[in-house]
Amino acid sequence: MPSGNLLESKMKLRLQGALIRLLQTKELTNITVKRLCDEAQIHRTTFYNHYENISDVFADIKTKVIIQCEKFIVRRHKLLQLSNKQQILDFYTEFLLIVQKYESVMRILLSDSSIGKFKHDLLVAAQKLDSNVKLYYEKVYIIGGMFDVIRYWLDDCQSVPISELSLNLFEIGTLGRHCDF
Repeated sequence: MPSGNLLESKMKLRLQGALIRLLQTKELTNITVKRLCDEAQIHRTTFYNHYENISDVFADIKTKVIIQCEKFIVRRHKLLQLSNKQQILDFYTEFLLIVQKYESVMRILLSDSSIGKFKHDLLVAAQKLDSNVKLYYEKVYIIGGMFDVIRYWLDDCQSVPISELSLNLFEIGTLGRHCDF
């Protein structure tokens, strides 16, 4: 028989998945607990056993996205030190596929009302990588710009293919660096 923690984790994942699906067609503020429970096929009491409100569900999703983005920052930092163009391009492609997968969540995190906090959380992760002030400001510049590019890409209905955007991000991110490709 599954443990309580496993059941709780599965229920939270179910609610998070339902919220992500609903966010594809509705604004977060227009989603009710009843609608979320209907989508997740659970009773409202079950919802309240795990969360106080829909914002708490979104906060869990946001935390997962931030953790994935932090891993991205760490990997990007290591890849740039290797200066392997194809690995970096593959990496950007992989990251953009994640952005595409969580498009509705990313739209909220990259919205005007949320972007400052989201970037701040990512920059805190970047700062942990290197205490060098010059490199930290370089990361601020690159991360901030990269997420602005991604935001406009999402707003533009992803009209630029991922492979092309990956190359653009690579070229922008390596400007000023002496990479011998």
